Amino acid sequence: MKQREPVTFTFGCAVERDYVYVAAKPDVLDSEENFSRLFFFDQQNVATPWLHHDLPDWNVVSMCVLPKTPQSPRKYFALSEQGDIEITWPGGRSVEVIEGAGLNRLAQPIFGYVKAIREIAGVLYVCGSGGQIYARVDSAWSHIAENLKAQATAPQSGAATIDKDFAKHDFSDVGGYSGSDVYVAGGDGDVFHFNGSDWERCETPTDEILTAIACDPEGEVWVCGFNGTLLRGSSAKGFKECSKYDDNMIFSSVALLHETPYLASNDGLFFFDNKAQKIRKVKTNLRPEIADANVVVVADGVLWSFGYKDIACFDGNTWTRIDHPDNPPIR
Repeated sequence: MKQREPVTFTFGCAVERDYVYVAAKPDVLDSEENFSRLFFFDQQNVATPWLHHDLPDWNVVSMCVLPKTPQSPRKYFALSEQGDIEITWPGGRSVEVIEGAGLNRLAQPIFGYVKAIREIAGVLYVCGSGGQIYARVDSAWSHIAENLKAQATAPQSGAATIDKDFAKHDFSDVGGYSGSDVYVAGGDGDVFHFNGSDWERCETPTDEILTAIACDPEGEVWVCGFNGTLLRGSSAKGFKECSKYDDNMIFSSVALLHETPYLASNDGLFFFDNKAQKIRKVKTNLRPEIADANVVVVADGVLWSFGYKDIACFDGNTWTRIDHPDNPPIR
């Protein structure tokens, strides 16, 4: 019998209501070692629901799915902090590199790590430190926000020293509706909007670090972040604070299920009660309750919560915990 090798989950992406793509790292490795183990979990595949492959020397920080088209099958994208992108599809694999991203560069300028990859209206976007915002068109990555780029100071001992301007445009997430309606969010309460030609800073009532974006079909944009921050608004209306939290709560991810925002945090899973206009803790009736929520995503009307050790899904009525074969069951 193969010995189990416990893993810690670092990111999750929902492909379908019962099919997810998950990044993890074996617990036996040093925390500083770059290594990612990518899992596909398919609930319909009863015999072998978990499949995986390894990416040595990669630190995968974000993942997304590009829907199939008449010309191309559905493809799965995994982004490393250095700007390497693994693309997989049934029967195929390729790797792309975003020139200019990451710290492993011999030439100046250096802008820092990239942090998120998202699909918006069939186009992929990547954002990161130093004002990096890239779009992928015809398999080519181009930077689309030259006026926001702020390079790091000269690297010392292979690492970039972050100066004030570099930190100011430290983007954590990107989202939106189309190529002429894109948002990025990051440090210092920064939310920027792209109208297809120009980027403009949106009005926000906070200087907290912002971590994630979710966009509802009606044009309402939700942005979460440090110290319990939850913003709601748009480029046209500006953003207002919805949270009453004023503590060390960190909302790391936000997703919308039936117009209700769900929030992953260092203290478990929360939701915004639209009727009461306040944030409440989710009661799943799982035993134990979800304690570590890191990423929340929605696909086909099902909410998935990916914690560092705990994975669960919610179909609108019932929560189900998903055990991983390499980890001890959560009981």
